[in-house]
Amino acid sequence: MPVSSPAIAKGRKAAGFARRWVGTRLERLISPRIFDLLGVRRRRFERAAKLGVWCGSGETVSGDGSSLEATKVVRAALPLLLTELDIRTLLDVPCGDWNWMSRVELPVERYIGGDIVTSLVDANRERYGSPDREFRIIDVCIDVLPTADMLLCRDALIHFSFADVWRALENIGRTEVQFLATTTFMATSVNSDQPTGLRWRHLNLRAPPFNFPEPMHAIVDNFNRDDQRLCVWRVSDVPRPLPRH
Repeated sequence: MPVSSPAIAKGRKAAGFARRWVGTRLERLISPRIFDLLGVRRRRFERAAKLGVWCGSGETVSGDGSSLEATKVVRAALPLLLTELDIRTLLDVPCGDWNWMSRVELPVERYIGGDIVTSLVDANRERYGSPDREFRIIDVCIDVLPTADMLLCRDALIHFSFADVWRALENIGRTEVQFLATTTFMATSVNSDQPTGLRWRHLNLRAPPFNFPEPMHAIVDNFNRDDQRLCVWRVSDVPRPLPRH
């Protein structure tokens, strides 16, 4: 007897849930240093870029959220925000393939784009590099971050496990960066954990377990959902993980 399409879809959904459940628990059990030594996080994002798993339109390997249509509002608002906060050096991690940012007139003296995917960084250096615009290989969870006035971290933490979100925030807190601008979905009341990698979810940094304060600024960035915002906090106000014992 042939299996119906709804039954196949239900089976795939259950299998996907099981993989995420197992992956999340493995990441909780295994030391983060082991994942770093194995390059797990880097290999996952390199695979996503190589396969184009986030891009339905074919415009950008960074995903449809980095298309010109999706970034229409944020491209207009970002220069105004940078001017208001007197941002002179902007650190942008992840910078992706620089599809939308290449259309922004940045009112800064220096731009540093960072990404964990080596091929994207190499291509950006070749195509967009200049004396006041550089691109580096950066893993926001573990690499020493360059000094900057603001870290733009759009559509990144939504791909991270809770543990890697905390690691990124802890790493950012060790820098001299003044402001953090990052994606949050304001209407999400319960955050779900997941393995770091290809999948993403609607993460609200103001909800548990992160409990960020009210943002200084919130730019509408609603390609995925109406409540999606690019929020800005002072890094000194960003919560840190509890000490491990």
